[in-house]
Amino acid sequence: MALIMKNTVKKQITDILVKYGFTIIDFDFKEINETHFEIRYKKMTDYFFKAERIINFCPGIGLSKITAIDRVFIFEKVLENVGLWAKLLKEELEIGNPWESIKNDLDNTDFSSYELLFTEKEVNIIDQKLDTILIKLKEIGISDSEIEEDIKHLKESSRKISMKDWKLLLIGSISSWFLSGLISSEHVNSIWQIIKTSFLKILP
Repeated sequence: MALIMKNTVKKQITDILVKYGFTIIDFDFKEINETHFEIRYKKMTDYFFKAERIINFCPGIGLSKITAIDRVFIFEKVLENVGLWAKLLKEELEIGNPWESIKNDLDNTDFSSYELLFTEKEVNIIDQKLDTILIKLKEIGISDSEIEEDIKHLKESSRKISMKDWKLLLIGSISSWFLSGLISSEHVNSIWQIIKTSFLKILP
């Protein structure tokens, strides 16, 4: 017969989750035995923490093997990994999916024609907005020659290609900054908000 997990142990796990802004009702908790358990985030069940012989969790992967030796040390290691998982989960939920946001939000702009070119006034507005983005990036310590080259190319292209083609070029450039790590995960959300504010309703 499997031993039942003590309430004091459950509280220690719960306290860690609460520390990172979660509540008990955010999760499904499955008790396996006195030290082994599984937690799943209800809204996105692919996000889980599982402690058995191996600690495994998503987002992130733990590789700590659990043996029958030194139970106190083992449980401290489990709690440490619960804290790491909660931190990664919170970051993942706060950041969201920038590529999906870029596509959905920019699909609602007026950059929808393969035939129409930007007017001189619109080109000037684009230049100003791109300069503002570059300044904001430098203010938070992001300065990269590749990003600067992309912005220069976006400016030049706004004078040559259609609205629709330019929108697709903008999406590709921004996505590449995130995907290649030129903009770190901690800054993705704030940078996307700047870009979103600049370009969702750029044109009159």
